[in-house]
Amino acid sequence: MADTPDNKTQDEWNEETVYGPSTVIAALDQIEDLVESSRTVPLSASIMINKAEILDLLDQAREALPEDLVAELLPAVSASSPARHAETAPEQRVLSSVCANGHANPTSYTTCRQCGLPLNTPARYRPRPSLGWAVSSSGQRVELVRPVLIGRLPSPENVTTMTGLTAQPLTVDSPELLISRNHLLLDVDEWSVLAQDLSHSNGTILHREGSSPLRLSAGQSVVLRSNDLLDLGDGQTVRLQDLP
Repeated sequence: MADTPDNKTQDEWNEETVYGPSTVIAALDQIEDLVESSRTVPLSASIMINKAEILDLLDQAREALPEDLVAELLPAVSASSPARHAETAPEQRVLSSVCANGHANPTSYTTCRQCGLPLNTPARYRPRPSLGWAVSSSGQRVELVRPVLIGRLPSPENVTTMTGLTAQPLTVDSPELLISRNHLLLDVDEWSVLAQDLSHSNGTILHREGSSPLRLSAGQSVVLRSNDLLDLGDGQTVRLQDLP
């Protein structure tokens, strides 16, 4: 039998935590059952499978891996997949109202959000500018020029964004492990910033001035506004600033 962390027996490991080897094996068994029971595509070796279900099982298996093991393996995985961690993103063009100084704005604006000049020319497609900032309670600031993946050990290569852009990682501390490795995705779509909860346990609560706190539903996206506050749990929050 393989050794478990801290030289615990398999039974001791399984009793002390919901994570560990047994959880990984259970998730893999469920994936195997899902594949075996899936309908086949006529005249091919392909099968029809529920994407959300298998991604959830893969996330469960990933969550069950010890963090020190993930931290040790992640650099090797990243090095072997350079295309998925490209530093430069493809240019994203959005329909914009452009002022005389060349600043792009949402088409609903009548004056430029940067310089205040009137917007009185026909809308045209321009490269999307920064959509603002995500600021963590620990002081980290990430510019919203592309999606942002927030968690205690985020792995952007495992998360799909609306535009296909690889998300920027934003790592937050979670002493009580209440925050998932991949906890929250800040996605971008045209001129909007959207929040999607990816966590399996604690969840995310949206605080907005003038509204009651809202717990985000897993898998659903919520359009964010400037000054919204996202509570991740374990004393960690992220505030949105300067959104259109």
